[in-house]
Amino acid sequence: MLDLIQGFFVDSFFVFIILALFLIINRLRLGPTLADRVVALDLFSTLILSAIVVASLYLSDSLYSDAALILGIVSFMGTVVFARFIEDQEND
Repeated sequence: MLDLIQGFFVDSFFVFIILALFLIINRLRLGPTLADRVVALDLFSTLILSAIVVASLYLSDSLYSDAALILGIVSFMGTVVFARFIEDQEND
């Protein structure tokens, strides 16, 4: 019974993640500013990261956790680089 409930919540989580990803892709496409697109891209990578972590917990495989950690670091660095780029554009 516990496995059935756990499977239901994991399935529901992935449905909501996919729904959120479609909304974020729409925000990436529409913009209107570069800052909006950067925030949407950061949220996109955060949702992918959370999906990887939930899959790691569900499958009891720590390899996915390592991949999520690396993705989180790369995502953070990308956001910092984009933020510096936007700041430099506004100062010019």
